[in-house]
Amino acid sequence: ARPKALVSDGKTRWIAKFGNEGRDDHLDVPGLEHVCMSLAGSAGLRVANTRIERFATGNVLLVERFDLSGQGGRIHAISLHTLCKESPGLFVLSYKEVAERVRKHSSRPSDDLSMFFRQMTFNALVGNVDDHLKNFIMIRDEGGYRLSPAFDITPDITGKTDHSLSFLYANTTSGRELVEIGKHWGIDEPGDIVTEV
Repeated sequence: ARPKALVSDGKTRWIAKFGNEGRDDHLDVPGLEHVCMSLAGSAGLRVANTRIERFATGNVLLVERFDLSGQGGRIHAISLHTLCKESPGLFVLSYKEVAERVRKHSSRPSDDLSMFFRQMTFNALVGNVDDHLKNFIMIRDEGGYRLSPAFDITPDITGKTDHSLSFLYANTTSGRELVEIGKHWGIDEPGDIVTEV
């Protein structure tokens, strides 16, 4: 994990994410994550707002806190890691099982399932293999729980290709398989979404 800090610019509260000194010296990992988050937004994902601050020691990524209200209070959020442990001894290891929890707990399941499918597709295409359950959150709004904006999206820089969550049959996938998954989930026009992403 990279070093982080909570910061405020007087109006907005952010998580500041730094590079790992000595480990990431050859790459601008904060800049890479910022670009990836911008690409995700362009691909139709709801994403947390990000910006880069430049310092002599390197770039710092600022990620806006979406779990805090404008008045300073917390907005209730629950990770899919927690929701997937609702049955003792049950281990969730696939996107399909996470999708079932999104469908069950979302106040707008069709919209959130479509967004989750889009995020899964984006993760597959950019090589974001750090797609574990704590990187997916349901956040409370006036109607119930909704899938939060996407966050922590970065291509793997170590050469790892297996995702934390499995797709249909394995921890890697193809465009054709993504379309098949979308059909199984009841997503409208999954091929169009994959092409668009």
